[in-house]
Amino acid sequence: MNKMVRNIIIMAGIIALAVVAFIFLPKLEPKPPEETTPEPTIDSSLLNISEYPSDDVVKVTLEYEGETTVIFYYEDDKLYKVEGYEDVEINQSTAKNAFYTASYVRAEDIIKDDLKNLSEYGLDIPTAKVTAVYKDGKSNTFLFGNTVPGSGTYYMIMEGLDKIVNVWNNYGNNAKLNINKLRILEKHNFTIDEMSIIRIYKNDEIHLEITNNIDRKQVGIGLWYLTAPYVKGLHTDENSKTYLALAEEVLTLGPSKILSTDADFEEYELDKPWGTLELVPITGETISILFGKNTDGYAAMKYANSDIIYSISQRRLSFFDYNAIDIIERLLTLVNIKKVSSLELTGVAGDVIIEIIHEERTDDEGNAKLDGNGNPITDDFYVIEGKLLDEDLKKQGSWFYQALLKPKIVREVKDENYNAGRMIGSIIWILMDEPYQFSIEIYYYDEYFYAVKILDNDVLLLVNKKEIDILPEYYQDLKNNEMEDPFN
Repeated sequence: MNKMVRNIIIMAGIIALAVVAFIFLPKLEPKPPEETTPEPTIDSSLLNISEYPSDDVVKVTLEYEGETTVIFYYEDDKLYKVEGYEDVEINQSTAKNAFYTASYVRAEDIIKDDLKNLSEYGLDIPTAKVTAVYKDGKSNTFLFGNTVPGSGTYYMIMEGLDKIVNVWNNYGNNAKLNINKLRILEKHNFTIDEMSIIRIYKNDEIHLEITNNIDRKQVGIGLWYLTAPYVKGLHTDENSKTYLALAEEVLTLGPSKILSTDADFEEYELDKPWGTLELVPITGETISILFGKNTDGYAAMKYANSDIIYSISQRRLSFFDYNAIDIIERLLTLVNIKKVSSLELTGVAGDVIIEIIHEERTDDEGNAKLDGNGNPITDDFYVIEGKLLDEDLKKQGSWFYQALLKPKIVREVKDENYNAGRMIGSIIWILMDEPYQFSIEIYYYDEYFYAVKILDNDVLLLVNKKEIDILPEYYQDLKNNEMEDPFN
């Protein structure tokens, strides 16, 4: 190998080593340590202001707005009570929260390590004061000032600890409890199945009354019906049972808070209430609730047998806005055929009496067949002008009966100047049970409508003339055995 070739090989080796060093040596150097921010340390001993189990609290004295409330735990009854109101039932959970407030107190932060400039924090004249006495004979007093701006906390100091701290608002809010905030709010608790009557008054006049016919001798096809301001069946369609919405509102009614226990009814306009709700349960006493002065979206309310005055959101009183036309069944009548022995028609189809015979079905042994409610199953037969419609024709009698129910109520009329016009006819359902008769009277109203009175009520219900004027035609079809389903 000549000298030139050897030098070339040596130079190539040097270059190769340089390349390897350039690529790999940096990777072999140790990385410098990453910069980290040390976790702040919190001295928890500064944040635990008081550490007593709530069971070690004997009593708590709350001072707020010049009123002093003393809560104590009565071992014999295992209940929290308020001094001077031992017989008043109070909310045990709320009272226990007050004891917890006075037992274990944890501050969120230390605001100042001295008690200078208390006025800056509202602690020169504290908003509220809580004094707790413990089983070991010791006591702690906590003073609450302003709320901390932009935070859900209060400024607070504890006597004997020269620090201003801030604590969560539940501490400060519990410090403001009094007998009215601790009382159990009166509230009824019924289901609609437990109710007999729901009655609503406006300015001492009955506005609505819906009744549950408990003995099941109902006129209509349902148990519930309107009984004031007039008698009328309630919605039976599952999708339009508006009366159930009304019932839900009144049966879940409850006050928001206590306004007064001094029975100053005139101040709250409860001596002459603008509204009254009466709930008559199937068993038990009637509950009457009065509603008075409206202020800032709330109304004053009281139970008739109580001197406590509450407030309630006016939004909870929307049931006063319901009118009869909102909840009634819009079909003119819904008289249960199973309760009817005969029909008497005057004017609308001539003078006609239709007898209805209910024949009980029996099994092979002669025992009555019963439906799911334990009532006998019957077949209905019709006697038209002395002629019994046989099995093949009885469906036509049913269709004619439905035609009497078909006319729909358009609206109510409360016209004091209306003198009932000219009576053009009536329909009377003779019933087998009380009230033994259900009737409507039909009067001329104008060229488009007839006015109908149900059971001599003052309210007139308007129906389209054509839905009444067709009844004679239906009756003629029935006599000729040509009646068809009026709803198809």
